[in-house]
Amino acid sequence: MSLYGKIEASVELKTPANKVHQLGKSGSLINLTEATNGKLKGVDIVEGELGKNGYVIAPKGVCPCGGDVNSKVKIEKIDDENRTICGKVIEGDLLKRYKSLKYIVQVTPDGKGSVMLWTIEYEKMNKDVPEPNQLLDYGAAITKALDLHLSSNK
Repeated sequence: MSLYGKIEASVELKTPANKVHQLGKSGSLINLTEATNGKLKGVDIVEGELGKNGYVIAPKGVCPCGGDVNSKVKIEKIDDENRTICGKVIEGDLLKRYKSLKYIVQVTPDGKGSVMLWTIEYEKMNKDVPEPNQLLDYGAAITKALDLHLSSNK
């Protein structure tokens, strides 16, 4: 059994791809707690410049695995042409179970809306650590809640 893995989830959105990518890249003035039904309390910029490769964020919320979200994520690459953002967890409780945890979020146009593909690449500490499916589901749930907020507040 391999300790390395990759899981994916697609989320259909009503919001256009460019608007979703800009929100993910540069943040927004929307109230994240309200927009995500409390799933995400906010995101602090810990280091670097928002929207630029290499900045570090600290999300605030409740982890589906139990307890508060306690991590720092380095945004390694923002690709505007392909509407992709890549980041990796560099600090926090998740690194007690995973040697590495990287996410890739890509949004593509689909009719009047878009589709967001969440990919998580990981290396588990040992064979007893589960795949990070709850983390993938959490990202998808936040995406759906933000889409609902954005599409109903045009």
